[in-house]
Amino acid sequence: MGKGSSNAYDVHTNPSGIVSLGVAENRLMHDEIASHINSHLSITKRSLTYGDGSVGSDRLRQSIADFMNNTAFRPRRPLELKQVTVLAGVSSVIDCLAFCLCEFGEGILLGRPTYVGFISDLVNRAGVKPVLVDFECQPKPTHPTSLEAVKCYEEALVQSIQNGTPDFCSNGIRLGAFVSQANPDLHAAIRAVSKFAWPSSLADAAWCGILNDADFLSTYFDTLTQRLSAAYEHCIALLKQHDIPYVPAHAGPFIWVDLSKHLSSPTVEAERDLAWRMIDNKVWIATGEAYRSERPGWFRITFAVDEAELELGIQR
Repeated sequence: MGKGSSNAYDVHTNPSGIVSLGVAENRLMHDEIASHINSHLSITKRSLTYGDGSVGSDRLRQSIADFMNNTAFRPRRPLELKQVTVLAGVSSVIDCLAFCLCEFGEGILLGRPTYVGFISDLVNRAGVKPVLVDFECQPKPTHPTSLEAVKCYEEALVQSIQNGTPDFCSNGIRLGAFVSQANPDLHAAIRAVSKFAWPSSLADAAWCGILNDADFLSTYFDTLTQRLSAAYEHCIALLKQHDIPYVPAHAGPFIWVDLSKHLSSPTVEAERDLAWRMIDNKVWIATGEAYRSERPGWFRITFAVDEAELELGIQR
């Protein structure tokens, strides 16, 4: 990420820079989100204090509960403020959960390819070992990470982690929420170590403003869905044009592509070499190695970007 961001492509100021298609950022609604925050963000004197404590303001926690109660989530029992804990991003939530739930050296099953942040979030402080489980298996048994396999039907065994920043196209606003209706002790444990992940009151206020603006939300998600769908269709058309195999995407701003035929050998080292060759040609996409792919040669392309930039990146 460092080399790509330090020499980032810009059509006007740096056309010879590196086109970044390797970060899981959704840029399709940046204008709308920036405009809303600039016109609605209201900071009070209380915003300059420690406020309601280290797990988000009461207003934000209630706003998240209301949002989940009144949208597609619609829990069987309405969420309450006390069942929402907010920290400075989902990485902070995962880190705190691992620290509170696991002993050093214990393992957590992760289906792979996996979210790259899981590795550092689980390992760095808690010392938890990620146990990677392949999705590619024939014949396909019940997957060991599924609810059916582990019989996690007790409410206390099922947790939800909510990350508002991807849905609202604002990865830089570091906020994430742990939501559980049946684990008051776990909420208390996270609160006890939460000062290391205290969310910013400015980010808190910005997210509150969005979640409480019914008029804005009434059109926001429809527009986002339309743009994301159009960007995906544009991306797969380009991939087909360049004869690049891919796995159809069903959610999110990125797609999994197979570049194994361009490897000098079926090894991780060859995958790294191909990645550096692409960077030398001014395009960066994420390697499968970073996501613990089952086989070398897979890469992840983020398509929720400007159309012309996506075209240029795939062309390069």
